[in-house]
Amino acid sequence: MFLALISTSFAGDLRIDSSGSFVVVSLDGKLVGTTPLELPKVEAGSHELGFWASATDAEPVFTETVEVPETGAVFATVDFVTQAVTFTDAVEPVAPVVAEPSSDGGRPVGRLIGASGIAVAGVGLGAAASVQYLGAREAYVRFLDVSSDQVAQSIWDDEVRPAKVRAGALGVAGAVAVAGGIGLFVSTDVVVVPGPGGLVVSGSF
Repeated sequence: MFLALISTSFAGDLRIDSSGSFVVVSLDGKLVGTTPLELPKVEAGSHELGFWASATDAEPVFTETVEVPETGAVFATVDFVTQAVTFTDAVEPVAPVVAEPSSDGGRPVGRLIGASGIAVAGVGLGAAASVQYLGAREAYVRFLDVSSDQVAQSIWDDEVRPAKVRAGALGVAGAVAVAGGIGLFVSTDVVVVPGPGGLVVSGSF
């Protein structure tokens, strides 16, 4: 019977950059290159980084201990002048997060999308009402100018009265539409934001 001992090792990435000029780097006493430098699959744990002015020097200018994580990467930024090293850990690659639009930030856009159509329709109805009113006014002037009662009555029945009715109905409908558009703008929480396939609409009226 054989007993196999399996050793599981963990390794992370070590990425080193420098502010200013290039810096020669050693890892655990072995020269590994100059900055910017990426060392993949470095054994997890403590390691000694050495920072050299030249690869031909007898010893590094200064050293720093780095803790390499079991997964992910550690980033080192070297300031050779002040002999300081800044470390930043990233345990796992992080996918970019698309922030959900807040209701306060998204509502004006969404409300405008829904309300503008109704408001524009209301304005159109108001314009049509104005046209009918002008027609009724022109017919009423002719109604006053004619001397024949029969012709005057015909103008009133066929032109003035219908135009007045249409102008009133269209005016009321336009006012209702504009008021509805304003109400929709105020009350809805619909959000419209750009998405990968176009505009994305969410929320409710």
